[in-house]
Amino acid sequence: MSDTISRTDEELRIMRRIAMLAGSMAQVYFGKDDLQVYTKVNDTPVTIADRIANTYILEQLQQLLGLSLDRVLSEEKEAGQIKHDPLKSAQEPMRVWLAHEKFNAGDHHKEYWTVDPVDGTRDFENQKSTYSVMIGKVVNGVPVKGVVYQPYSQTEWFAVRGKGAWIKVGEGPSQRLHVSRIDRLEDATMVLSRKYKDGAQDIKREAAEAAWWKETIGVKDVLRSGSFGIKAGMVCQQQADCYINESNEAGIWDVAPAMVIVEEAGGRLTTRHGDELSFDPRNGWFLRDGALCTNGLLHKPFLDNYLPFAAGRKN
Repeated sequence: MSDTISRTDEELRIMRRIAMLAGSMAQVYFGKDDLQVYTKVNDTPVTIADRIANTYILEQLQQLLGLSLDRVLSEEKEAGQIKHDPLKSAQEPMRVWLAHEKFNAGDHHKEYWTVDPVDGTRDFENQKSTYSVMIGKVVNGVPVKGVVYQPYSQTEWFAVRGKGAWIKVGEGPSQRLHVSRIDRLEDATMVLSRKYKDGAQDIKREAAEAAWWKETIGVKDVLRSGSFGIKAGMVCQQQADCYINESNEAGIWDVAPAMVIVEEAGGRLTTRHGDELSFDPRNGWFLRDGALCTNGLLHKPFLDNYLPFAAGRKN
């Protein structure tokens, strides 16, 4: 089945095209041993690929959709300031570096755009292919359009509220997305982020964490992936049935594009405590209570088992 929404929705077509080309730019730097990696003021990594893709996306949103940059909430624009930036001192060869530009939440919170040029930077830095480009649109606090593009596999997940969610791989046809119908945790596959802290110990930590989710929460299996958008996409295409993000560092740019895709595929996305997510940037750019993404049927049973332990879990 081929999608019709991109043929009738020019805005979505442009979003998809921008994401694909930005992903191609990022992919040029993937796997390079001399990849330039910097540390942002919040102690998270950013690479040259993030920065080049970010610049391209913002410029294209300006040129093709006529957007003012104060309507665009971008991770590398709002939270991308770098502690020490040798590129700047060496007069980096980019036309624009937009960290000084500020999203105007006060004026434009009713309709704005979100951008994450490389979601899953730690995976990108560690030569794991599970990173993505994410672009979304939010109107009156509700994500209404979302695009997630994984350059390595050339996989797109995209949706428009009220018109369905779709997946397209390479030159293949677009196919409608539907979450699984699994309603028992003992039959469910969970997907979690990879650990990047102390090398060989990460494998042990991942194994111990997987055992906890299986034994305590009751899921059948645990997979690992990078990128909030890709993990949400895995739930949408039935590669997984649930995903939890327990951190307090997920940004609106991580979650908004994924949310419309998840909901249009029949799933549900809330905070890790089961509360509705807020996409009003006047309340902050980060979702401080994590996120829980499921096929919908598993949401209540997951929360029933998880909430007694939630307070003791790292957030």
